[in-house]
Amino acid sequence: MKYAVRLIAAVLSWILLLNLVACSDPAPAPEHPTAPTQPVLTAGEIYDAAKAKVLVAPNRITSYTITRQSTVAGQQTYHESTLGTASFSDVGTENMIAIVDEDLVYGTVKAEHLLSFCNGRTYSRISGCVFGADMTATEFMDQQLPAALLDATLYESIVLANNSDGAVITFSQPKDMENWVDTPSGATMVSAGGTATLDTDGVLVQTTYKAEYTCGDVQFSLTVSLRCTTPAQLELSSLHPEHPEDYATLSCLDAPKLLLRAAGNIFSSNTISATAEETIYSEMIPLTRQRSSQISASGQGQTLLATLSNTVSVKDYRDQPSITTQTYSFQNGVCSVIIDGGEPTVQPEISAQSMRASIEDTLLSALFATRYLAGATITEQEDVYRLEFTGNEAYCEDLTQALSGFLNLSMEGVTSHHSTLANGYLCIDKVTGLPVAMGMYFSRTHMFGDIPYRMSYQLDQVISFTPAA
Repeated sequence: MKYAVRLIAAVLSWILLLNLVACSDPAPAPEHPTAPTQPVLTAGEIYDAAKAKVLVAPNRITSYTITRQSTVAGQQTYHESTLGTASFSDVGTENMIAIVDEDLVYGTVKAEHLLSFCNGRTYSRISGCVFGADMTATEFMDQQLPAALLDATLYESIVLANNSDGAVITFSQPKDMENWVDTPSGATMVSAGGTATLDTDGVLVQTTYKAEYTCGDVQFSLTVSLRCTTPAQLELSSLHPEHPEDYATLSCLDAPKLLLRAAGNIFSSNTISATAEETIYSEMIPLTRQRSSQISASGQGQTLLATLSNTVSVKDYRDQPSITTQTYSFQNGVCSVIIDGGEPTVQPEISAQSMRASIEDTLLSALFATRYLAGATITEQEDVYRLEFTGNEAYCEDLTQALSGFLNLSMEGVTSHHSTLANGYLCIDKVTGLPVAMGMYFSRTHMFGDIPYRMSYQLDQVISFTPAA
């Protein structure tokens, strides 16, 4: 009986416990951690992330097209373009190697340019001439187009549009132009903007940029398109120049380009005016010949209006000058010449094309030829950049022969030795980029036994590309 009572009590206790459990709240379900919400990137942030990957890439290949136009006083437009491919390996180190291959166009002047960097030195081959300059990898990169052209902080509006190939980001409402654009001091931005193209993986593959700006009475237009790839491996060491000792060292490695551009401006310009002063001096004869020229041209073809006037003064040992003036005038498709103030005579053999060519040849005679460069430096003056050139041995020999032939003077086998001095200059307007003055000087002293005889040549020219008011 005692055990039955205990059993009944135990059963009642279990029933009571089960009832309590049934009446209580259900146990909470186990918790699972939620994934954090990813922030939504703006179009500018997406671009900056893609740009950063390009900038840290140790190897890159960029292909680019640059076109630049400048219109002076609303009358004459000058065109320039560069089509290039640049390859870089080990970027960011002093072991960097780079190859830049460009096709240059300045008006009607065209040239191929090959630029390379290795072992702390830059080598340049342009128009068949070779040059070199000492510079660091950082200095070299600073002179190249940036791998990604656009700075997102300069734009109020940055819009991303997705497409099947990836996305295009458009930059507009600029606060300023890109800092790599070479603008003259005091330039005012008219408009600027660009695009960045990303592939489906978010990799930056192309950027474009266009800007218009003014300075004084000059309007500028610049368009740049650049494509970039970042290969894992890039071998460029085999493109090291074979004979670097043959490369003339230039402090201003852009000097050959600036000379070519000056020639392109002369060929392209519709309106030209210039004055020139030339002096040839020989102690051996003795003789001094001076030429003063007035040059003007406007229009092309049968609309050409042109004048080329030369006054030549020759003074020999008698110290009595002989002066002659010739003036060629082209108008209405006809060229006439006046000699020493006489009656004009028609020159039917002189066409508009040959008249224009004579004027261009006269102007270019004061411009240092690229093949004659042994050295070049550039200095900044108030309104112009001044390039100073040093002539090489070929320049000295060619000019000596030309002067000797002109003077009917032969020095073959009679001089014991000689010393030479040869240089030239080109002044470029800071705003227009056009040449405003150019010239050259050459002096050669010949020794006949112990007696020195000097022969010298000097040509100075002032030039303008805008018509007189």
